[in-house]
Amino acid sequence: MLKHTTWRVGVILALTSCMFCACTVTTVDRNHPLLRPKSDGLASKVYFIRPRTERYMGAADNRIQVEVGRTHLMAMGKGEYTLLRLLPGKVRVKVSSDTTWGPKHAFDTRVHSREFNLKPAETQYIVMTLVDGEFRGAYLKPEMIDAKRASALIKGAVAVGEETQAEPILPPEL
Repeated sequence: MLKHTTWRVGVILALTSCMFCACTVTTVDRNHPLLRPKSDGLASKVYFIRPRTERYMGAADNRIQVEVGRTHLMAMGKGEYTLLRLLPGKVRVKVSSDTTWGPKHAFDTRVHSREFNLKPAETQYIVMTLVDGEFRGAYLKPEMIDAKRASALIKGAVAVGEETQAEPILPPEL
């Protein structure tokens, strides 16, 4: 009897602890040279957003790799967003994403990049936009968007990191 009770308590504790933990995929390299501390009043506040898709996209749903300024910044999961404070200036954001393409569904990695001008002490939003190339495969490309569009894209997304949870993107006003 004690064995069954101990087992049940263990299962209940495991399920309860899972409810309180955030099951996220995004991981940020906190040693990135362009990351600034919260106390840096001139840092550019940048929200990186990877919205959910309306349907399953196969390999394109895998984690993506994001480089900023030619240095790996993070691996990012689908349906997640994070706030990072970065050194202002011109930076190249490069996104590497998986896909399958062609009649044999060959597996491949697609890389797309774009240069952005991060402005000091301003909040900016970079979204990883999915492009469905049909038989050529799907890929993600970085795009700068405004606050209103960012607000609409975060529906159902998970805010990753303590700082992001403290300063989430607010949903659109009704």
